[in-house]
Amino acid sequence: MQKLRAGELMSRPAGHITGDLTPRQIEVLALVAQGMGDKEIARKLKLSHDRSVNKMLMKIGGHRGLRGRVQIAVWAVREGIV
Repeated sequence: MQKLRAGELMSRPAGHITGDLTPRQIEVLALVAQGMGDKEIARKLKLSHDRSVNKMLMKIGGHRGLRGRVQIAVWAVREGIV
């Protein structure tokens, strides 16, 4: 992942980024970016367990060198995914 300075947005089309994300992962990213917690997201998406949300976020972040839901949410917004 390219390092960004404060306020700098990446100007790449989202398609190249979202190609490896499932529709469900994109849904989760959108809800995280709105500030929802794991339990809220799990209820909204009718997932059996809130750990499913956390595992999804860990997988998304891990592939990109991101740690924590805030970094993941910021990345998703900057990349134009959500």
